Amino acid sequence: MKRNLYLKLAIGFLVYILAVLVPVYLFPPAANATHSIPVILLLFVLAAAAVVVPEMLLFKSSLPEALRNVGIGRPRWSVILVALLITLPLLLYFPLFSLITRLPLVLYGDWPYRLLTVALMQGITEEIMFRGYIFGHLRAGRSFRRAAAVSALFFGLAHLHLFTILDPVVAAIATLLAVVSHFPFAYLYERGRNTIWAGSIVHIAATGLGGNIFVIPPEIFMTALSLFLLVTMISPYLAFLFFRKERQFPAATSGVQEDYP
Repeated sequence: MKRNLYLKLAIGFLVYILAVLVPVYLFPPAANATHSIPVILLLFVLAAAAVVVPEMLLFKSSLPEALRNVGIGRPRWSVILVALLITLPLLLYFPLFSLITRLPLVLYGDWPYRLLTVALMQGITEEIMFRGYIFGHLRAGRSFRRAAAVSALFFGLAHLHLFTILDPVVAAIATLLAVVSHFPFAYLYERGRNTIWAGSIVHIAATGLGGNIFVIPPEIFMTALSLFLLVTMISPYLAFLFFRKERQFPAATSGVQEDYP
C-alpha cells in the first residue's frame, strides 16, 4: 500500500517537473516572455493540469474531488489573517533596507508581469503540488513531522535545477530555503482546512520580493538578498505560534497524534 502511494506521488511529481521545466529548456523565448499575459497563463494552466490530471487518474477522483484534494477549496479566514501577519516582515524588509541604507527603492519596469508569474507558478502551482498533492496524501495516516519531512524532500528536489541556471551558492541557499520553509507552509495548509491559500500568500511574498520586484544595486546585492533570505527563513515559522491547541482538520489524518514543531 505504501509503495503504491509513493509510486503515485513520484509519477505525479515527474509529470509536474516536466510540465514546468520543458518549456524553460526547450522553448526559452516562450518561457521568458514575461510581458505576455497569454504565455504566462498558458504556462500556469499547463503546470496546474500536471497536478490535477494525475490526481484524477492515479487516485480515481472526479474533477471537483481532485481540485479539493490538491487544496483548491474554501479558505479558513483566521488562517488567512495569520498568513497576512506573517508576510509583514517580508513586505517591510526592502522599504526599511532602503531607509537604513539611504538607497532609492526602485521597482522593475515589468514588475506586474513578474508578480503575476510568481503568484501563479509559485504561489498556486507549487502549493497544489507540494502541499496539496504530495503532503496531503502523505498526511493521511502519518504524523505531521513525517509527512512534512518526506514531502520537503520532494520540494527540495524540485529546486535542484537551479544549479544549472544560478550561482552554486545562491542555488544551494534557495534549495535549503525551500526545504526549510516547507514545514510552516504545510502547517498553514493543514490549519487552513487543507487549502493552499494561506501558504500561497506567504509563498508569493517570499518569492516575489526576493530580487523579483525591487531592483537591488549590484554592490549590495548579496548583502540585501542574504538578509532577506534570512527573514524569509524565519518569518513563516511564526505560523506555529497560532492554532497549536486546535484539533487537526478531520481530512488530514486518521487518528495520528499531533507532533507539530
